[in-house]
Amino acid sequence: MQDDSLNEIMKRRQKARIFHRLLTGMYFHRTEQFRFMTLTSSPRSPSIRVSWRRLKSVIRSTCPIDFIEHLNEDTLGKFKRMTEPLKFEYCAIFTEEGEGVIHIVYVGDYIPFYWLQEKWMNIHKSYGVNIEAVRKYRGVKVKDKMYYPAGLASYVLNQYVANQDALRTMNWSRGWVYPGFVEDWTKLKRSMRYESKEDKIHEWHVRLDEIKKHDCQSTFNGAWLGDCS
Repeated sequence: MQDDSLNEIMKRRQKARIFHRLLTGMYFHRTEQFRFMTLTSSPRSPSIRVSWRRLKSVIRSTCPIDFIEHLNEDTLGKFKRMTEPLKFEYCAIFTEEGEGVIHIVYVGDYIPFYWLQEKWMNIHKSYGVNIEAVRKYRGVKVKDKMYYPAGLASYVLNQYVANQDALRTMNWSRGWVYPGFVEDWTKLKRSMRYESKEDKIHEWHVRLDEIKKHDCQSTFNGAWLGDCS
């Protein structure tokens, strides 16, 4: 009985950590275009973590000109320069659904579905991919709360990661927020331990806005790993 209670507490904490990492990045990039990506596995697939590292490398070394055959008049207009590598800042959640699944939220450039499917098949021996854009955040006047950063984070967890028992870990790119943001959040919570949750979140957003405003966030393409297991 005690073990069951402890497991439930650990699961709630794990989900809270995932929610915070998602929410912070979504707030940080709230004026940019979010996209959801899902990558699945097959019985023939190799290690999904190894395949994910390979796919990230491929995406970040690819320029739009490299998949121009997958673009039409509308999607061509999504790129300012055809010879610059794709921007790809992400938060990825690994689950044990099926043979293994990664649910990714990212900000960055448009990636054609059929190009992504081809690359994932070559790397991971699986055709099971999905990618879709989410309507941009438009401020507090939007009635549909899904399009608030907090609403988006909840949507990801409820829609894409519904099986909490299947959650394993997550990682994110350095540009998802900024290196060290988890430690900063922990310090803020400790320093404001007698303040309300709303006051903590407000102060956190003020700090994120200051970093964004002063461009303290460097444009990295490496991966800053975080474990919520």
